Amino acid sequence: MASNYSKTERIVAEFLNSFPRIKIFVKRRYQFLNAILYSKNYRFQCDFELHTIPVEGETFYGYYDHSPESEDGRYILFHLVKNQSTKSLPDARMPIEVAVYDTQNKNLAYQNSTVSFNWQQGARLQWLDNRNFIYNKFSEKDGYQSVIVDLESGFPIEKIRPLPVYDCYQMKFALTLNFSRLDKFRPDYGYRNQKKTDLPHYQEDGVFYLDLSTGEKKLIIKISSLKELQPNQLMDAADHKVNHIMISPSGRHFIFLHRYMVSGRRFDRLILSDIEGNKLKVLADDDMVSHCCWANDNEIIAYLRDFEIGDKYYKVNIHNASKTIVGENIIDKFGDGHPSVYQDNLVFDTYPNKSRMKDLFHFNLNNDNLTKLGEFYEGMEYYGETRCDLHPRLNKSGNKVFFDSVHEGKRGLYWIGIYDK
Repeated sequence: MASNYSKTERIVAEFLNSFPRIKIFVKRRYQFLNAILYSKNYRFQCDFELHTIPVEGETFYGYYDHSPESEDGRYILFHLVKNQSTKSLPDARMPIEVAVYDTQNKNLAYQNSTVSFNWQQGARLQWLDNRNFIYNKFSEKDGYQSVIVDLESGFPIEKIRPLPVYDCYQMKFALTLNFSRLDKFRPDYGYRNQKKTDLPHYQEDGVFYLDLSTGEKKLIIKISSLKELQPNQLMDAADHKVNHIMISPSGRHFIFLHRYMVSGRRFDRLILSDIEGNKLKVLADDDMVSHCCWANDNEIIAYLRDFEIGDKYYKVNIHNASKTIVGENIIDKFGDGHPSVYQDNLVFDTYPNKSRMKDLFHFNLNNDNLTKLGEFYEGMEYYGETRCDLHPRLNKSGNKVFFDSVHEGKRGLYWIGIYDK
């Protein structure tokens, strides 16, 4: 919850977590009232020059865990929406486009359509190296797949792989999950192309490994195994899923969220695994784990709950699960956001405050210096599944921040040079 909500409002919100349907109803109406009472006379404030891609239509990248910019800075990977409004729920019958903008030649180097997307993460676009990227698609014959696109020759070459991807490690392998299960239990991140009623048994579903060279695939972590990992009584009657897979910088480990729902209430666990799906370790299990990122090969930065300390950003050691608070008494007040790290640089965003403004921050992990990069308006027409979190992403050089925003009344991919001020 954003920083300008009072302690009483936070307590009420926490209480309503036990009544999820009521919370949704109350929260939306309360936010709508606040948007009127606390309305500002501007749509954004930023001391940095905002850059955009010069194309017609709505643009966005998606999640915060990858940069849309190729490592050498030449290409920008993004989604392009031309014939529908992103204020409406995604429609599997209406494709969006995957595109690449060439900053050197000032044109689109690639353009193709996909019907496997959502507004939060798109089609899971991500660079595999400087000239190869991947995204998800759907085939009526073969179901969910992924496409590797090679731009090296100047003429895009496509290779189909037999599973959609969630996170990838270079050109070597990908890890993925069941997007139909996500669609049933968290449609913000799922795909709508297949029926979600006939989901596989927990022994046949979970985290999958995909060899990007050969297309070989295998189930490496079963949801049924997660139910047996430090179980509690609530798990027996719960619905279970996995989400938010993130591979470590070295490719040796990955983290993911094991989430289970009881009577509409969600419980989260942060799990660590080696890349073979063995040596599972629970890193956090105090009901709530939100957004995470790898700070380095041994540590994760995550916004999560510690029953004794509270809801904060923590740096978590993957070897012993020890936690240290990040930015204590500096960034705590802003609540949950989406963290992205490059060396000592942390960027994160906030959810809309009472004025429907979202803040974008830079925090130096070395000297605890906090800098506000800007604030951006999100109207109430963007809400729930159609919301547009800023999802800030540092590029590979750490000198640009890419983010999605709707402050101009449509979804757009923007970036700023954080040392250009």
